[in-house]
Amino acid sequence: MTAEQILKEIKALPKEERERLVQHMREASSADIPQDFIEALEDFDKQRFVSMERALSETSLGDSKTNV
Repeated sequence: MTAEQILKEIKALPKEERERLVQHMREASSADIPQDFIEALEDFDKQRFVSMERALSETSLGDSKTNV
C-alpha cells in the first residue's frame, strides 16, 4: 500500500476517527514515529494539503519555467 492510498483511506474516515488516529500517533513514542510525520498528520487533519497530482501539474508564480 502506498502513502497516497493510506492518506485517501484516512481522508475517508469520519472526523472523530481521524482525530483518534492523530491522538494515537501523538501518544506513540517519538522514537517510533518521526516528528515530521506527526506534523504532516496534523496538517492533514486540518485539511492543509494538496494532492500530489495537483502539486505536480500546476505551476507557481515562482516557477523557473515562467521566469525564462
